[in-house]
Amino acid sequence: MTPDDELAGLRVRNAELEQRLREMQVLLDILPVGVGFALDRDCLDIRANRAFAEMLDVSTEENTSKSGPHGDTLPFRVFKNGQEVPAEDLPLQYAARTGETVYHDEYEILHSDGHVTTLLEFAAPLYDIAGEIHGAVGAFIDISDRRRAEHQLQLMAAVSARLTRTLSVESAVADTLRLLVPELADVAVIDIVEGPYARRTTWSTQEPGVVDFARELDTTAPRLDDPNDIVARAMRQREPVYLPVVPPGGLPLGRSARGNADAEPTSAIIVPLIARDHVLGTLSLVYLRRSRRRYDHVDVEFVGELAGRIATWLNAARLYDEARTAARAKDEFLGMVSHELKTPLTVIRGYSGSVSRYREALGPEEQEQLFAEIHREAERLNRMVENMLVLSRFHLNERPLFGPVLLQRVLPDVARRFEKLHGRLVHVVAPPDLPVVEGEITYVEQIVANLLSNADKYAPPGETIEVVAAPAGEMVRVQVVDHGPGVPEDDRRSIFEPFFRGQQAEGPIQGVGLGLAVARVLVEAQGGTIGLESSDGDGAVFAFSLPVSRDPR
Repeated sequence: MTPDDELAGLRVRNAELEQRLREMQVLLDILPVGVGFALDRDCLDIRANRAFAEMLDVSTEENTSKSGPHGDTLPFRVFKNGQEVPAEDLPLQYAARTGETVYHDEYEILHSDGHVTTLLEFAAPLYDIAGEIHGAVGAFIDISDRRRAEHQLQLMAAVSARLTRTLSVESAVADTLRLLVPELADVAVIDIVEGPYARRTTWSTQEPGVVDFARELDTTAPRLDDPNDIVARAMRQREPVYLPVVPPGGLPLGRSARGNADAEPTSAIIVPLIARDHVLGTLSLVYLRRSRRRYDHVDVEFVGELAGRIATWLNAARLYDEARTAARAKDEFLGMVSHELKTPLTVIRGYSGSVSRYREALGPEEQEQLFAEIHREAERLNRMVENMLVLSRFHLNERPLFGPVLLQRVLPDVARRFEKLHGRLVHVVAPPDLPVVEGEITYVEQIVANLLSNADKYAPPGETIEVVAAPAGEMVRVQVVDHGPGVPEDDRRSIFEPFFRGQQAEGPIQGVGLGLAVARVLVEAQGGTIGLESSDGDGAVFAFSLPVSRDPR
């Protein structure tokens, strides 16, 4: 074979090799598996195929080596088991340095925008014809979705298991937040609705700046009617609030710890806790600048599912507490009712027996006094039964038809009956030109009778009870003033609850705590309001308002 023939053969083989290289490059570009090559032992230059470059958020033309001269400027960091991996211990570098093959190693790639990619990595050393290591090759599989799904299932199972261990809201909420931090947040917050406010529980990672931020959040629990509070907004709108990137100035959950940039919130999710169509509170998760992470739509979906699980448990815990409270109230109620019913029955039985046995020995005045006492106790017994029946009827959603009511007639009539029965003077101020209200006359009579009965218990002996009615916009307000000792501050929030007997009710004061509760039920059923307007200095002033009738016929 001539030299020309040999040269021609070499050219053909070279062309074939170049074709094979092009085909190999096409194969590498279409492979869904990431591939990286280092053709020097120190792995100072690592090239990536299209799939690997996309996993790292770099271009295929870029040197992806963290060992290279520009490794610190690459838009990603590499972690393993929560610890950042030095460049020399990354898979390609390790394989080239030690000659060992790396199998099934998992690494988290933290990107500059905060999202995380989990890679399953393999690497092996490359040898030259002399048997010396001259580089390394690696294969990389994106298992982010699989790992995230596994992690979410594990987290959901852990939270569910914790919630099923107890029905104590305080301990379960705190333990749940500890499970979410740092797995799903740097700071986690649960707000539980309590009236117009929310009770807040916060947990965070334990770095000093983050702890300061969390403590600050604890002091800024939202008022639910605050239009500027983001947590209150999530509750009102019944929709998640998703902030993939928190705007400059911080999250409106609270101010970040001053002077600590790492404690600035950078991404957040606030999800309402809804069960049986009732908003029970919110779950808020926050990433801070220190972690360089951010939430995405997959996180929002998962946190929504997690919030649903927490809300279902919260509802069950509340139902359990209500059942226990109801059971205690029932026992207390039965005890009080049995005692209160025995008192008038004992009086009625005793006095009626006296009249029956000693009728001839008793004079007319003595007999009249006994009959009056029997009548008074019978009326008291009847009032207790009526109050219990009212609550029972409303529990069964029985409602009467409403019509025009003239308070200027009803109030004096009820007052006269009350004076005759109790011997207490009642001064009524009800101008004849009062607007007609919309209601049910027997309801109004019972409201006034219950308020007068309550005032009679606490007014000093011989003191006149005042009843004052006056227009109040689209309502008519009726005040009942007793000039008694007033209502202690600690009792004011519960005074209209069924079976509640305040501190001043200890001792000789009679009753089972139904009068004010029934009054509230009846007033609200007629579209009105009731409350304790004043209680300092000169007794209690209970007032209710009823709407003016639109058809005052």
